[in-house]
Amino acid sequence: LPPECKRILKACYEKVNPRKAISLFATDHSDSIKIVNYNLVNDSELIAKAIITVIYTLRNSLFHGQLVPDRNTQLVYEPAYHILRMLVVSLS
Repeated sequence: LPPECKRILKACYEKVNPRKAISLFATDHSDSIKIVNYNLVNDSELIAKAIITVIYTLRNSLFHGQLVPDRNTQLVYEPAYHILRMLVVSLS
């Protein structure tokens, strides 16, 4: 392909890239959701998707043996369990 076509295709891919990182931290603090000491973007759907993605990634790491459960990992997995439990209970 000519260089100009490559540039256009690459720009299109960058717009639709499903793995593109999106920051949840708000740059505009007047229109944000404050959680503890953090200002997050005022988009509850985006925040919910991020939480579900993190919980799913934690599950995969544990299930596929990429980490061994110990006291240190329990500090992360216990709160994730409680969040997941609230989600499941709310669905029933």
